[in-house]
Amino acid sequence: FELFYYSHHLFLVLFFVMFWHASSSWFFLSLGMVLWIVDRMFSLLNSLGEVRVGVMRSYKSARITGIWFSKTGFHPQPGQYVYINIPELSELQWHPFSISGFDRTSKQYSIHASMCGDFTNAVNSLADRVDEDLQIRIDGPYGIPYDVKQYQHLFFVAGGIGITPIICTLDSLDSSSQHEKIVLLWVAKRESIFLTFQNELERATRLRNVHIVLFLTEGEYSADSTWHLTTGIKNICGRPNMQEALGAHLHEIDTKASLSSVVLTCGPKSLTRDVKFITYNYGIDFREEAFGV
Repeated sequence: FELFYYSHHLFLVLFFVMFWHASSSWFFLSLGMVLWIVDRMFSLLNSLGEVRVGVMRSYKSARITGIWFSKTGFHPQPGQYVYINIPELSELQWHPFSISGFDRTSKQYSIHASMCGDFTNAVNSLADRVDEDLQIRIDGPYGIPYDVKQYQHLFFVAGGIGITPIICTLDSLDSSSQHEKIVLLWVAKRESIFLTFQNELERATRLRNVHIVLFLTEGEYSADSTWHLTTGIKNICGRPNMQEALGAHLHEIDTKASLSSVVLTCGPKSLTRDVKFITYNYGIDFREEAFGV
């Protein structure tokens, strides 16, 4: 990662060579150079401040690592993300993760990282031996927050670990919210990922007019599981036909109500592409959680 990322900074050498051989080139290049330096300085300042790691937990069967932390002056909103650096693993690597929750009791924020690469696998190995001396740097928050208060109808579609910004948004609502309808459709391969967010799902069922459907695409729900019997949660085995699963809910909204409705999605590109196509057919606002490394 370091070799790939920082080799691209060789463009700085190109800049100075051009300044040296073509004195007038500063007129064309200086603005871009200044903006890049300002961006780097802003990122550096944003990453300052002590970060206290409360808990690192490994969910082996779900292949997920949960990190709870606090940072002075850090106040992210649902839908935002941060860049995280762990010097013990690498001084140079910064990776983006969505904020997945906020514990009002301990005043800690959380992220959940899926084990899908060298860095996230290494993070998971730290969860087994984390101590108070573990240093983590946080750069953020970034991204446009989900402003769901302006909508009466909320439709969330998640794929796998894409649930994190959505579950954070649901957790920010309370039972007194006046939304006319809240729908969550969550597609995942393993039941264990549902269990990872069991508490958050159960809290979400206390919201008014909420409908939660979990789609397990591989295997079946374990026979001894009773958590999914929670009122408001429906479990289905098999991959959903999103035109039917989401379209059935959107079809119930009349033209006037569509102006106060939004579909928010996060997950694999194939899922978000299908959801986007269906949403636009109904003329409803669409938001997708996406960012580049």
